[in-house]
Amino acid sequence: MELATAERRNMVERHLNQHREEGNSATYPLNLRGQRTYLPVIRLNPTYLLLNPDNHRLAAQLKDHSAKTAVEREPWGDDAQKTLHVLLSETEQFSDLKQQLRDFKQQEPGLITRDGLLVNGNTRVAALIDLGVNFVEVAVLPDTVSPTDILDVEMNLQLTELVHQDYTYTNELLMMRGFLDAGGSEEELGKRKGWTRGILPKVQWYMRPLDYIEEVRALSAPPIPYSEFD
Repeated sequence: MELATAERRNMVERHLNQHREEGNSATYPLNLRGQRTYLPVIRLNPTYLLLNPDNHRLAAQLKDHSAKTAVEREPWGDDAQKTLHVLLSETEQFSDLKQQLRDFKQQEPGLITRDGLLVNGNTRVAALIDLGVNFVEVAVLPDTVSPTDILDVEMNLQLTELVHQDYTYTNELLMMRGFLDAGGSEEELGKRKGWTRGILPKVQWYMRPLDYIEEVRALSAPPIPYSEFD
């Protein structure tokens, strides 16, 4: 269901106020800007949340999709959100995840901004919407988070913590490239991968295939889909 940004933000704020007023102890631990932070966990109707077009689980698929321009032009609109939902439902382990959620319910909260944008848990929320649930649990980031913070959180969750479904090979490369393009250093990227020795050569060796992939894609029109390189 499409809501105006102000409506969605006000809804999140109301639930956060209720969380505080009731002395709710539900929190989610997260490393944010190098510090351990405990975020409030609230319940929201999943159809009110925004699937994230910058979610790197879909980076390759979206780059190759016919609706790419429309999604970029109006990412919060119903059509773009439906496109993202379809792409998530086509990921490799989506059916298994949906069955797991059907059997065991939601075990870990998603992660959203104050505007209701999903930073983590996009695939889980899409599956829960398919299952027809009335609410999902989401941890809420501080109002001061920046796009760089969001990418940093995604990097931490994907590369150093357990997630429900691994990124594809090309999506992981594109996420790493995004981290570097956003100003992250190769040294820091290597540390996120858990490397302690020979970090710079490893990062350069790891990223080199993406340059080859982009070169090969440029040789054809339309470009060869990223999925062919996975």
